[in-house]
Amino acid sequence: MLTDFSACATAAANAAIKIARKAQAEIYFIHFHESVTVSGHVHVPAINPESGEQKELMGALKNALQTLVIEADHAGVKATPILVTNPDETPKQYIESLHADLIVMGSHGVKGIKEIFVGSNTQRVIRQTNIPVLVVKKTVLSDFRKILFAYDFQEDLIKPFEMVLDFTNLWKADLDLLFVNVPFRFKGTEEVTADIRRFMHQFPRANYSPHIYNAFDEVTGIHNFAREHQADLVAVVTHGKTGFNRLLSHSVAESVINHEEIPVLVVNIGRP
Repeated sequence: MLTDFSACATAAANAAIKIARKAQAEIYFIHFHESVTVSGHVHVPAINPESGEQKELMGALKNALQTLVIEADHAGVKATPILVTNPDETPKQYIESLHADLIVMGSHGVKGIKEIFVGSNTQRVIRQTNIPVLVVKKTVLSDFRKILFAYDFQEDLIKPFEMVLDFTNLWKADLDLLFVNVPFRFKGTEEVTADIRRFMHQFPRANYSPHIYNAFDEVTGIHNFAREHQADLVAVVTHGKTGFNRLLSHSVAESVINHEEIPVLVVNIGRP
């Protein structure tokens, strides 16, 4: 679990503890000292590494991590605190070295021009790793009882969808499969239904409810459907585009995590 000790990171930590307890898993609480720079998150100012202020700051960060460990311990979850101060180590490198199954992060989201040209720390992590990322903005008060998977059902993505199924099965949740019908890519009901059946033929044991929702764009359709059906979590996939390609085709998944208030599970299918 990546934390910057902001309010949304605290909510994400609570969610991570719930998930770890349910899955009987271990948590790594990780803070990257120099990595938090986006507005809306806790900013750690540059301090002389030899100064007393730096030592005091390091002590405060270690104490904050230890507080999370204690909270996990009270829930019966084993946790390890990690404070990364090496500026050359990226979240992708560090987390993948731990062979993590899931990354949990808090996010305030970004809107407007920042959404396109800058993005958030959460978006950068999602683009750089193929480990599923659970994005949390506020405290998760209940279990994940209803999960929504939004997709176009064109590619046969067995492994990514298995990750979504694993999360669904862990919580014994209802699974809604959603195709958002938009004007520039409108499909008839029979065609969409056939696409979903073909896709789900690979998962014969999965229980699900298929849905088609008409909207002017995918993000609005996902948001409205999730609200109307009281979803507890939205699951989406992304191709993890970076650089100029991202500017030409902004990820629907990234827009969802920026604008959705409920937790979002993102699986990057564009990384090797």
